[in-house]
Amino acid sequence: MNLWKFIKNIFYETYVDNNIENDIHDNIKLAEEKQAKKILPPLEAYEMRRTEIQANYGQIEGIFYIYNGNIIQDHYSECLRRDKDNPLRAQMYHLKFYPNYMERKFTGLSTNEKSIPRGRIALDRIFIDACYVNDLDMLNRVVKLYRLPENTEVVVSKEYCCLACRDIIAK
Repeated sequence: MNLWKFIKNIFYETYVDNNIENDIHDNIKLAEEKQAKKILPPLEAYEMRRTEIQANYGQIEGIFYIYNGNIIQDHYSECLRRDKDNPLRAQMYHLKFYPNYMERKFTGLSTNEKSIPRGRIALDRIFIDACYVNDLDMLNRVVKLYRLPENTEVVVSKEYCCLACRDIIAK
């Protein structure tokens, strides 16, 4: 009788262990499928300024990336400078912009948004990567895109530098 219980327990434990393992595997597979089905807006949706910013002519604040010499504006983080109550000013949705747009649009980018040169317009300042602080063409393009006065202060900030510049600034 004990032998029968022993054999029964072995088969039962094996059955339970296999089912638990299968359940875990199925749950992981389900989660991966769910993630793969995550529907993101088309890339073009990330490339247009919001209507309230297009319709106005005031200074714009926001985040931008510099990739292959091009300024990639994070239109989701943009707000008009005079719009002090805009929740986008505080939240700066760039944490969603980089993985949902930059990584999809440009293959081979690191998953770390701080791996490439970037900048931010805040108040009367352009915070920019040290790689571009003396690049007058780039600075003029930023001034024009964000509707800034020509005498806007340019500041190098470790926060907006690529990995190479951040190491140089830290020394």
